[in-house]
Amino acid sequence: MATRIIHFGVDPSGSILAALAANGYEVAVCGTSIPKLKQMLQQRDVDALAVTENDAPQAFDLFTPVRSIRKVPLILFQDGTGTSDTSQFDLAIHNDAPLPDLLDRIAALIERSRSLRAELRMSREQRHLLIAESASLRQEAATARVESQRIQAKLGDVKGERLSIRSILVVDDYARWRETMCSLLRDYADCRVISEAEDGVEAVKKASELKPQLILLDLDLPRQNGIQAARQNSKIESRLRHSFREHEHRRRYSTRGAEYGCEGLPVKSRCSF
Repeated sequence: MATRIIHFGVDPSGSILAALAANGYEVAVCGTSIPKLKQMLQQRDVDALAVTENDAPQAFDLFTPVRSIRKVPLILFQDGTGTSDTSQFDLAIHNDAPLPDLLDRIAALIERSRSLRAELRMSREQRHLLIAESASLRQEAATARVESQRIQAKLGDVKGERLSIRSILVVDDYARWRETMCSLLRDYADCRVISEAEDGVEAVKKASELKPQLILLDLDLPRQNGIQAARQNSKIESRLRHSFREHEHRRRYSTRGAEYGCEGLPVKSRCSF
């Protein structure tokens, strides 16, 4: 990979630029044109920016971002005028310095700069990896918390006893609701038998066969509604679940349901899991 140096300013003798080119450096000369310097800095991979001392003040505003942000080393070719602050440069060398010494010092500076930039890139990559690993760990922790809560639910609340029900019949024409209720019952209660029915007729049949200890019964069922099914199984302890939202409906059905052994009438749309 060629070593690229941008030179800003005027090299009176031309000997320094010629020596750099003769030793394998790719030298881009922009004279004293600030627009051309900016264009070269944007479009090219740069290993160093060399500046003639007498012309340095013209490009002073560019030195800080080039040096601190892009990490490109700055080289000052001193001409004895003393117009530039050498502390703003990584290397200050007089134009009259022996060319072998000048070339050695420039090579050492560029090599050191490349090593530092490589370390910086590696640090950035490691930082990105750490951020990605941190995000992954947070996701795993969140998943673990959810799983822990589920396990705790299955084991039961340590402050109280788990509900123990010998057998339950879940009746609802919406399969997803039946699946949700059965899953919750398995997590929060000790049930030996959990059965399902999707309409009132099937509910009456299964209730007669299984004699469940508890029936979770929807009101709006096809073929036969929940009240009619409860009436036929009035000797079976049961609780009703329905989707009515109006309070007058709730009071009316609660009164009728109580006649057939119904203990509660929660509104399905208000249930949250």
